[in-house]
Amino acid sequence: MSVKSSAAVFVHTGDPQQVIQVESATLPAPAADEILLKNLAATLNPSDVGTVWGTYATIPPRSTLYTSEPSAIIGNEAIFEVVSVGKDVTSFKPGDWAFPSAKTSGTWCTHIVGKAIHFMPVPKISDPVLTSQAFINPTTAYQLLKTYLDLEKDDWVVQNGANSAVGRATIQLAREWGIKTLNIIRERPDVEDLKKELLALGATAVVTDKEIADPDFVKTALPKITGGGNVRLGLECVGGKSAQYVGSALSHGGTLVIYGCMSMTSPVLPASLFIFKDITTKGYWLATRLTSNPKLKAEALSTIFDLIKSGKLELNPVQKHIFKVNGTKEEQLKAVREAFTVQSRGFSNKKQVIVFE
Repeated sequence: MSVKSSAAVFVHTGDPQQVIQVESATLPAPAADEILLKNLAATLNPSDVGTVWGTYATIPPRSTLYTSEPSAIIGNEAIFEVVSVGKDVTSFKPGDWAFPSAKTSGTWCTHIVGKAIHFMPVPKISDPVLTSQAFINPTTAYQLLKTYLDLEKDDWVVQNGANSAVGRATIQLAREWGIKTLNIIRERPDVEDLKKELLALGATAVVTDKEIADPDFVKTALPKITGGGNVRLGLECVGGKSAQYVGSALSHGGTLVIYGCMSMTSPVLPASLFIFKDITTKGYWLATRLTSNPKLKAEALSTIFDLIKSGKLELNPVQKHIFKVNGTKEEQLKAVREAFTVQSRGFSNKKQVIVFE
């Protein structure tokens, strides 16, 4: 059977508040090797914002399914429920949960039809709204800790953006593996409450960007925090001078991995870090890692799902934006715009999630 679907799309890149539109289309019944799915919840990640603005590295697939001009559907992360399957599909049945395992045409749509091999089954271990954020950020955290160094118990990792979804997952995974973390957050009115929250997740130490910017921090405060321990890995996702603070906290010969640039300002790394501390810098991008070795994602997700199920990995609290499946375009567009507005403000401890009801 065919089904009507609504999607948040953009024809041209630019300001999300201006270029995003909601359009509808009729999807065909699934072919023999396809499945029809309905969306339960979809997340908003920084990469989605960059993609709409046109500043991200990937150009999403475009089609004329929803618009007369080629357009792209927003999003890369969502939980879908299988509605029906083609006659040759044995890997799914109606009612199963699924996640896109390959590049699709986007995830901010009420329904989607695709080949079964392009989706992976998802265990029903938690509420779908919470589970929707289990795929990109926790997987990134897992690979950041596992890819570059063979970290040992009591080694130290320093990271900025510690309150982000990746940062929180990094804290908890490191805790499980006996790795200690020094976590940098931005100064804010409720900073002490946030410090307590991250410490409760398993952070070893939490400092603000103002504290670590103190010229004496590395000489005096850092040795007291680490007890002379080896700070082997630095994780940088902010850019600007914040990258310098991460690098300065590394021990001699440490590795700095750059996996984001949320400030939209290129990292500032003085030559002294390379000359006198002999640090190594690496770049990380989830998309290329998964393309080169898809098994890495399955390995990471297996661990992540087990930790979620056992209560040892706590996903971010969420802020819901209700996308009414049978609502008007105006109501649906309002939900989409609200999610982008909250995301752009920053200082949020919550993941922005579009919930399809």
